[in-house]
Amino acid sequence: MDFKTYFSSLLVYDYINLAALVVSFVYLLLGRRSLSYLPLFLLIGNFVEIFLVKYWTTTYRTNAAIYNFFGLFCVAYYFYIYLLHFKNKSWITYYYWALISLSLYTIIQVFMNYHLLDKMIITNYTYNIGMVLTLVLVLTYFYTIISDGLYHSVKRDPLFYFSLGIMLFYFSSFVILNFINYLIMGGNAGNIAQKLLQFGNIFLSLGYLGAALNFQKSSSHSEVAEYSLNKNIRLSNEIKHTDI
Repeated sequence: MDFKTYFSSLLVYDYINLAALVVSFVYLLLGRRSLSYLPLFLLIGNFVEIFLVKYWTTTYRTNAAIYNFFGLFCVAYYFYIYLLHFKNKSWITYYYWALISLSLYTIIQVFMNYHLLDKMIITNYTYNIGMVLTLVLVLTYFYTIISDGLYHSVKRDPLFYFSLGIMLFYFSSFVILNFINYLIMGGNAGNIAQKLLQFGNIFLSLGYLGAALNFQKSSSHSEVAEYSLNKNIRLSNEIKHTDI
């Protein structure tokens, strides 16, 4: 397969991911930073999706082993981004332990079956647990935006687009991701399920692109709290001034 034919076989979300990668590195060279390590995350993601998956599928007739590790890698990066955002919250410690547990379990499962690479299934339960925990962080982020009155400034917040992409992806692909071994790997609804999953991946890729395009630093939870406190002080002073 020549270079032109190879790239013409890429899916829509692959092109969006490539665009996000290019934008993130251009902005990085210009000194405009978005989410922490986003260019590196997109570089690894594009390499896996565009090259490694195709090679592994051709060699072992399945890409389950790659997606087991790649799914864990994505969840770990999502955790990392929200751990930075909510770094001053006491409950965030539980997410560290959850990530360690999911990582160890996935790695053990893959290496226990390393001799069955052509028959390996996707460990979707660990991935889905990680994604549900991520979704809790996403919804907490959206709640802070609304409760702290920051909804007017999210259009330049890379974490907003990143969070929206994750949420739409998981909601649109929930059934498929939970039954992926039966629907896709088992071939019971392969074509339809794959198309729906590809559609969901478009949302996720657009979230990455939105985060890459918006280089304004996302406010941490402590900065949000400070903003809310200052806002309350201003309102209190206005009320006192009105009373006088």
